[in-house]
Amino acid sequence: MAILRTTFWISLLEKAATLLIITLAFYIVQPIQTTQTLFVPQGSIGGIITHLHQKGYKVSVVDKYLLMMLGKPQSGWVEIGATELTRLDFLYKLATAKAKMQKLTLIPGETKVIFFESIAKSFSLDAAQLHRHYDTLSPYPEAGIYAETYHVPYGINEKQLITFLVQSSNQHYKEISEKVYGTYREKQWLRILTIASIIQKEAANNQEMPLVSSAIYNRLKKGMP
Repeated sequence: MAILRTTFWISLLEKAATLLIITLAFYIVQPIQTTQTLFVPQGSIGGIITHLHQKGYKVSVVDKYLLMMLGKPQSGWVEIGATELTRLDFLYKLATAKAKMQKLTLIPGETKVIFFESIAKSFSLDAAQLHRHYDTLSPYPEAGIYAETYHVPYGINEKQLITFLVQSSNQHYKEISEKVYGTYREKQWLRILTIASIIQKEAANNQEMPLVSSAIYNRLKKGMP
């Protein structure tokens, strides 16, 4: 009798497992409608699934555990690359997609006002907020952002952008200063950046820069303003 009961339960479990596998196989091949780029909020995988559900995606608690097995998605705007995928493909894309990046370039000699207005237009941001965060976060009133090309995540806000630009620039200035002077002091570097900004503004071209620089340092040497 015990053997019969054991056989019955084993058979029942096998049937349940088979049914579960079939159900799961059917579930993961169901189509999911999406957009080619998708915003993934910061937080837990459960929070991400909840966010997607609120946005109209047909996802459930099952997808939470499937996504846990596939990996943790990056936060921010990510590239999905298609508008219709099977559920499994969608979750895999979500787990492995890289954050979408945008490029911005600060041209040498470009003023802070023009640069922030250009960023505000290209990134749909508020120029006034960019200025406010810069004044709060940068130790340098002028030239606090190093002139080069940056790659930043799509959907970044004003404070995040300025924080990134200022931190990147400060690190770059630190490396230059330590290489040239053997140390990095903000007060000393502020003087250097201020003089460099004046030279850029006063010189009509690159050829004039040494002349303007010489004139400025001569005035400073004589104690003239």
